[in-house]
Parts: sequence; C-alpha cells; structure tokens
Amino acid sequence: MKLISMVDYVLEQEVKLYEDETGFLNDRLVNIFRYANFLKQPLELGMFIPCDEDGNVLEEPEKLIKALEKVNQEYYDLKSNHYKDNERYKWAVETITSDKKYQEYQEAKERVLFKDVSESRIAIVKNLTQGTNPFDIEYFVEDLFTIFKGDSPTLTESAINKLN
Repeated sequence: MKLISMVDYVLEQEVKLYEDETGFLNDRLVNIFRYANFLKQPLELGMFIPCDEDGNVLEEPEKLIKALEKVNQEYYDLKSNHYKDNERYKWAVETITSDKKYQEYQEAKERVLFKDVSESRIAIVKNLTQGTNPFDIEYFVEDLFTIFKGDSPTLTESAINKLN
C-alpha cells in the first residue's frame, strides 16, 4: 500500500461505502480517523530506518543476525521439515534473541513505517528532523507528499497494521 493523501483516502472510503451493502458506516469512519491521525504524526527519522528512542540511528547487529541464520541452518532438517535437537535449538535462538542490542534493533525495526526509501530521501528527512531548522518548522507524515514531490513511499506491514 502506498501513502496517499487524506483527500484520496476519504474518496476511496466513500466508494467503498457505496459498494458495501452491509452499511458499516462506523467502520469506514474509524478508518478515516485512523488515517488522519497517521498523517498528522510528527515526522521522525525512525519512521524510515531503525533508530533508538532518542532518534539515533541503530546499526544492524550483523553478527547476531548471522549467528541466528547459522543456528537455523544448522538445526533445520529439510527431510522432516522440523528442527533437530529442539531443546538445543530453542536455547541457541533464545540466547541470541535475548541480547539487548538485538532486541533494541528489532523493536526499532517494528517502528519503521516506510520501506524502500532511497538514502538521499532519508538524508532529506534526517536534515528536516535533526538538522538545522532555521524556521523551527515541524513536519508531519502528510508533508511527505511535498517533500518527496508526489512520489509516495510504501508503507511497511507495521504501518498497515496500525491503520487496520
């Protein structure tokens, strides 16, 4: 699903309302309100790339991710379509995924709302949200239409789940 303007979203909901013979008007209104609130969120760098609570970019814990991939490969039995030595497998996965850096990165990744955004556009967002802002302007998600000149970013599954 691409990010669309509020006007386009409202018009889509109107079409769906007339197509929906069951008359669930309240559901449509709830969807409209959710989307309006989504668009009114202050723009943050963490919406594009994993960041900590203070907006600092988090590095992907590559060693831990590779270790998890290795554990999955090592313990997975293609013939039976199950994991071998289930207790050791669970212990290995739990050890890796309980690491603080791994957890922090995964949580930050869940907060990312837009995917496949170019580095140049991320740099623009970083400058707007963390750079010098001589006019002290606050930017919102809906401003992405202007910032990205009409080329809407794609929503992540996390973002779509927030809207549903």
